[in-house]
Amino acid sequence: MKLLRSITVTTLFLLALGITACQKEEFQSRDTSGLKPPPPEPPPPVDPTMVSFDPAEALDNWEIAGPGPKNVDKTNKKEGEASLMTAIITGEDYMHFIKRRPMAVDPKLSEADGQFVFWFYVSDISKLKDDDGQIELTSSGQSDKNEYSWNLASIIPTLQTGWNEIKLNFSTAAKGGDGGPDIHAFNFFRIYFWTKDKTHADVQVGVDDLRFRKIPEPPPSAAIMFDPADALDDWEIAGPGPKNVDKTDKKEGVASLMTAIITGEDYMHFIKRRPSIVDPGFTESNGQFKFWLYIERVSELKMDGQIELTSSGQSDKNEYSWNLDGIIPTLHDGWNDMTLNFSAANKGGDGGPDIHAFNFFRIYLFTNDKTHTDMKVGVDYLRFVKKETISLSFDPAEALDDWEIA
Repeated sequence: MKLLRSITVTTLFLLALGITACQKEEFQSRDTSGLKPPPPEPPPPVDPTMVSFDPAEALDNWEIAGPGPKNVDKTNKKEGEASLMTAIITGEDYMHFIKRRPMAVDPKLSEADGQFVFWFYVSDISKLKDDDGQIELTSSGQSDKNEYSWNLASIIPTLQTGWNEIKLNFSTAAKGGDGGPDIHAFNFFRIYFWTKDKTHADVQVGVDDLRFRKIPEPPPSAAIMFDPADALDDWEIAGPGPKNVDKTDKKEGVASLMTAIITGEDYMHFIKRRPSIVDPGFTESNGQFKFWLYIERVSELKMDGQIELTSSGQSDKNEYSWNLDGIIPTLHDGWNDMTLNFSAANKGGDGGPDIHAFNFFRIYLFTNDKTHTDMKVGVDYLRFVKKETISLSFDPAEALDDWEIA
């Protein structure tokens, strides 16, 4: 019996040992990939045309007006290590920032493609006087001599509280009677402005990262708006038919403009007179004008009429025009995306429009007769775009197939 008991105990011990050996050991996973943050986005590519005028990271050769503090601010900045900050304090209403460079800067740009860019900070934009002040850039080492200038009256209404990137094209600057600056030797910058009164709380203002660059190319198919056709302001629509801002039947934006050539009428026009000009920034070779045109029944249209785009504020003067007799056969009932190349336009005897100052649009058309039922017509989303260049490969020259080399 003792021998049997001993064998039984030994068997149970070996069985327990085997079970323990078969149990899976648990280890803490070494895979921590789920805890790793995603890699940071790569920085934007450096603009090879960028030339610094001043990084605004030190007070050297800067003059800042008024009794407010003059700070190199390493916290509230837009680029680099710091910005330059001050305040128009209570009881004061004027401020300027002036930079006198010991050495001139050549941005290696032309008047046609050059741009001056800097960051401008205002803690409360509503406090600034919006009809005065100026930005100046000179090659004379002083203001009001050999300078480019841009009035702040047209810039301040576009600004917001906080940081604003100011972009100033050389081509839009005023130059004065001395012909303007030597654009290869800039050495002086000034911005001056006022608050509306002296009773405000302290208004913090600052500048950062003054630089030159070539005017960036617009992104492909980026639209420059002539008019969204979302309201009847400055529009003239012919005839006794209804003039509607249609928020349902539209192609872009909030609405379209709709009317009808009613029974007994055979003529229609849409005219837009812009209070201000539009510079699409394109050339005659790459510029396009686009808009949506709605025709309820194309078969009712007479092969006549025209589309006009001018810089004179009126028709038949300094205009591009496109005849509708060649366009109507390409249209279909409903909405049509009209694409008009500058290069295909008629220009008339006065040389055509200033393509940097468009301010007038007209389309006029006719029905075949006056006995038709009411026919709905409309326009929407008038815009400029850059014509896309399509490249077709003749041969990649990556193999000798079908090649003959002497």
